Amino acid sequence: MDGKYCSKIVLQILNLRLVKVGAAIKQIECFKRGVGMMGYGLHSHIVEGQKTPLKVRTFFIQNDLNTKRLIWVTPEILSASQAIKRGVLNLLHQSAPSLNIKDCELMISATHTHSGPGGYFDYAIYNMTISGFNPEIYDSIVKAIVYSIIDAYNALEKCEAHLYESSFNNSIKVAFNRSIEAYNQNPEIKSLDYNQRHLAVNRSMKLIEFSGKKKIGCINWFGVHTTSVGNDLMNICFDNKGYAAQALETWKSEIGSENYISAFAQEASGDVSPNYVWDSKRNRMRGGDVDDYKNAESNGNSQFELVKEILNNENKGYFLKDDLDSMLCYVDFTKVKVDPKFSNGLENCRTGPAAMGLAFFMGATDGMGIPQFLKPIIGGVIGIASFIEGIVSLFDVKTKARRKLKKSTHGKKKVFIETSEGRILCGDTRRYGLAIAIDETTKYMKRQLKSGGMHELPWTPDVLPVQIHVLGEVAILGVPAEITTIAGQRLRQTVLNILSSRGIKDVIISSYSNAYAGYITTNEEYSVQAYEGGHTLFGQWTLAAYQTIFEKMARAMLIPEEERTIAEATEPFEFKPSTIESRTYGKF
Repeated sequence: MDGKYCSKIVLQILNLRLVKVGAAIKQIECFKRGVGMMGYGLHSHIVEGQKTPLKVRTFFIQNDLNTKRLIWVTPEILSASQAIKRGVLNLLHQSAPSLNIKDCELMISATHTHSGPGGYFDYAIYNMTISGFNPEIYDSIVKAIVYSIIDAYNALEKCEAHLYESSFNNSIKVAFNRSIEAYNQNPEIKSLDYNQRHLAVNRSMKLIEFSGKKKIGCINWFGVHTTSVGNDLMNICFDNKGYAAQALETWKSEIGSENYISAFAQEASGDVSPNYVWDSKRNRMRGGDVDDYKNAESNGNSQFELVKEILNNENKGYFLKDDLDSMLCYVDFTKVKVDPKFSNGLENCRTGPAAMGLAFFMGATDGMGIPQFLKPIIGGVIGIASFIEGIVSLFDVKTKARRKLKKSTHGKKKVFIETSEGRILCGDTRRYGLAIAIDETTKYMKRQLKSGGMHELPWTPDVLPVQIHVLGEVAILGVPAEITTIAGQRLRQTVLNILSSRGIKDVIISSYSNAYAGYITTNEEYSVQAYEGGHTLFGQWTLAAYQTIFEKMARAMLIPEEERTIAEATEPFEFKPSTIESRTYGKF
């Protein structure tokens, strides 16, 4: 007897309802020569051509009773931003008001390609190397997402949803930990040497496939940076995730599943690189070929081959019920008091105003930043600035309090820029400007400060959307940052500990969702102050803050939806509404 037929008979016997799913794909018409590219933070990295178009893939999921919906969107851009999501919701309410899409129902999770145009963020730092907010780029992304959502809704049909999981063989050169020294600080892992860094990552992939009268499509999550294409190449490219999606959709079409849509989303990829060969001429790591586009295609093909293997062994998955749920909270991350169980038992730990450290500006192996010979010089300047701030704090109560909070929350970070408060090298740059300019970035920053382009605070978002979607026995966490391997492992377990009593079997992290606010490292990794720790904006207890927040939200999701309250979802951290409408998008 046909296995698919047996599956449907079993479902009918168990009286398990099917979901309704529609999928759609749209091209993002964002080619604009001369626009700064978003990801590597270089003024020299600008759009000159287009290697591949960028696309957005959307899945609209609705329960059988039409009472609950989840919309998952995967655009091939660096990250979603508050501006993008707000624009999408606004345009949806204008173009398709009858849909009445709610903020909590929509999760926009980017693939994180570093070879796409920028200019769609509403905070000054993320537009710094783009020359400001770009309305054309912004509109092209918003419209592609909105039209894909409408098309996906119009394609709704009853179908089954199944979750599958498999892992890459250790011999496959697909992912490597780029901060192995920091990784080795974590007490729950066995220390690995540099040649074992391919083992210091989560090599598993989780995949949800939707099947109705035909195979509709799938979403898979695997964490690896979309940086196969380097910062010295000036063509728009969807990088390894895009090549993977293209290969899968082509294969499905060839075997008779036309219009199959596949989204290759990011899981915990903060310290995970696709690159493993040092190229001294280019001062960066690369893949096995000197041609980065071949490296991107090769890495994408490795991801595609694992998905192909998964889909050819469908008996290994399990059916997902039509139990849909969602929750979203906006949280001020500058003042989260963390639960002691997430801060090694220490009491009164909290996050602080956002700040970027020297380690961040030195760059990562995928793209180096400030030249290494400048590191001791800049470190010395930071030390002098801190010393002067210490002298001032002896006579000024506000400076003393700010300095004390900065030290307790940011710990070992050599703070360079305080993005929440608009301070560079401890000085209020909005009042006094920037006295020295070390490289091209700081020179540009100095010009923008003088012109008033950075007078609106904060320079990076303080209030962030934190989200949970539930589909059957799976919980998907919308994380507005890039989280490292072990930090992701801890966060998943935190949520699973709570939601397992609801029947949740798997927790998936969907990174780069709805906003972007740097990295999330473990406290142990943070102490090393590698690149990721330097860009962990809210200090050494940032992961603990996310664990505290997600645990509270998970507990709230055990309560019937009609009985939930904001207080139950957000206490003890502070809830704030989105402030996007009042911002000027960092336009210079």
